[in-house]
Amino acid sequence: MATPSTILLFGGTFDPVHNGHVDMFNAATDNIKPARALIIPAGSPWQKGRLPFASAADRIAMLSLALPTATIDNRELTRDGPTYTVDTLRSLRAEYPDANLLWLIGSDSFSGLDSWHDAVVMAAMVTFVVVRRAHAGVVPPRGNVVFREVVCAPPPVSSTDIRNRLSRGESIRGLVPDAVCDYIQQHRLYNTRSIP
Repeated sequence: MATPSTILLFGGTFDPVHNGHVDMFNAATDNIKPARALIIPAGSPWQKGRLPFASAADRIAMLSLALPTATIDNRELTRDGPTYTVDTLRSLRAEYPDANLLWLIGSDSFSGLDSWHDAVVMAAMVTFVVVRRAHAGVVPPRGNVVFREVVCAPPPVSSTDIRNRLSRGESIRGLVPDAVCDYIQQHRLYNTRSIP
C-alpha cells in the first residue's frame, strides 16, 4: 500500500497514446494505489532527435481521453530546449520535497537507462516502477538503481506502428482507446486517410 505522499509519474512522448500505455498505467495504479498520478508528455525529447508529430494540445487532449483519472502535467511542454527527465525530476522534487516519487517505465526502457541524460542523478531522485511481462525478467541498468516490478501484459503496439498504419489508411481500432481513435480521425492527425 502506498503512503499518502506517493506520486506516480508516467512520462513519454505519447504520440499518440495507445492501449499499451493505458494497460501499463492501470496495472501500476492498481498495484501501487498512489495518492496522485501525473502524466508528463515530453516537449522536445532529445533522444528522438525530432519534435513530436502531433501538437502539444492534441497530445494532451488524447491523454485526457485515454487516462481520465490522471492529471496531465505540462511542465515539459512549456520548457525551452531539449526535454531531459532529470530536469523534470528536479522540478518535481522542489515542488514535492517530501513525496515518494515513482517513475513508471517499461522493462525495455529501464534496461537502457544508462543512455539517459544524467541517469545517475535521476536514479537518486526516484524509485522506478518497472512493468514487465509474466515469466520475463528485468535487466537493471548499471549502478545503484532502486526499482520495484509490476507484472502486466500490455499489447504489442507502438506509437510508430500506429502512425504508420494511419499513413497507409489502415484501422487502428483496438490499438488505441476508441475516444482517441475518434479524436485522431476528427482532427486528421498523422496523415490519416481513413479509419474503418
